Amino acid sequence: MDLRHRPRYHFASLANFMNDPTGLIQWKGRYHLFYQHNPHGAVSINKHKGHAVSDDLVHWVHLPIALAPTPGSYDSAHTATGCVVDNDGTPTFVYTGFASLDPLIESQCIATSTDDLLTWRKHPANPVIPGPPPGLEVTGF
Repeated sequence: MDLRHRPRYHFASLANFMNDPTGLIQWKGRYHLFYQHNPHGAVSINKHKGHAVSDDLVHWVHLPIALAPTPGSYDSAHTATGCVVDNDGTPTFVYTGFASLDPLIESQCIATSTDDLLTWRKHPANPVIPGPPPGLEVTGF
């Protein structure tokens, strides 16, 4: 890959759409960056959670996708936004799952890792906070 035009100090995905960093955590002496990413194209749909790791916040190693949409589920359209927290020694990803973009159907979900943030298991009770109650307008601002 020709790296002449890539940022030297700002993280960038290797290809396709990249958006918000949605989880940065220092875990066992290394920095882990998670970000919104569409590995299949340069458009803001089908968002996955990209993952990279660094020892110094300058040089990054790209890792496999951390979270991907699950077809036919609460996060089938996107795994968007969120954060990674240390939940009593268990890395926990809190993220928004989008079941649909039109109409917009979103809920709050969690996933955990038991292998130092390399793979993630979505919680069997997801979505842990389902969408708003019927009739509540949450996008009317």
